[in-house]
Amino acid sequence: YVLGLTVVLASGEVVECGGRTHKNKTGFDLGDLFIGSEGMLGIITRAVLRLIPHPEAFGALSAGFPQFPLAAAAVQRILNSGHLPSALEITDSFTLRAARNYLGDSALPSGCRGHLIVEVDGRRPAVREELDSLCTLLEECGATGILRADTEAEAEAIWQLRREFSYSLKATGMTKLNEDIVIPRSRLVALVEFCEALNRETGLDIACFGHSGDGNIHTNIMVDDYANPEKKALADACVDRLFHWVLAHGGTITGEHGIGLAKAKWFREAVGEGAFHLHELVKSALDPKNLLNPGKMGLP
Repeated sequence: YVLGLTVVLASGEVVECGGRTHKNKTGFDLGDLFIGSEGMLGIITRAVLRLIPHPEAFGALSAGFPQFPLAAAAVQRILNSGHLPSALEITDSFTLRAARNYLGDSALPSGCRGHLIVEVDGRRPAVREELDSLCTLLEECGATGILRADTEAEAEAIWQLRREFSYSLKATGMTKLNEDIVIPRSRLVALVEFCEALNRETGLDIACFGHSGDGNIHTNIMVDDYANPEKKALADACVDRLFHWVLAHGGTITGEHGIGLAKAKWFREAVGEGAFHLHELVKSALDPKNLLNPGKMGLP
């Protein structure tokens, strides 16, 4: 949604990227370069943003599944059936157990070990029709306890449940190492199977929930005593194994949060030697004295 930027370089020079037009293929896409640079290439002082109309209507569905793989398969069915939901969120069994302990048994359908939230928006008749179609599809996929929200206020109540998931995990009293990995959507079940195997091997609980529509799954390593050096070493090793598994299966180690310091040690492997060298060249060209957010991404 960013059409243009004003950026101050480390030298003090002010540059303009993009503009006010909705299409622009003049030169390199410098705007995206600065947007994705984590503050290491320039200081953005002005942004021109594309605005879109607020949808006329919203609708949402909350659906429980007796097994997580059924919820994951429903994600594929929804997308393969031509639906384009504005949001599609999935939650695993550990997170759901934590939510029941935090919110009470009535918060979720009985026997729910996988959960989906599907939101659609647009013109009111189209939203009603799509919710009808999605309800039928979810039932065919084995969903139980489908809750339908036909208004924005009702949809907000469903989203409030989603917001409570993070608080539910926090309420366990465990340290939550929250990783925002991204995988191809076809690897969703494989990710959870990997995390379950890691749990059996290490004894550490792993909670997976998030944006299944784009494969961005928040994978949380749960540690009951992270201050304990042995527990910390075990948990950190799990993060390392998670990242290597994700990269080996065509994924990325961050979809939203960026590299910064916490993921710097994996950055070179994640992008490859050639791309890492390009990052070094761009950084040294635009910030030769390393003044802007130094030390991030494992760059000099």
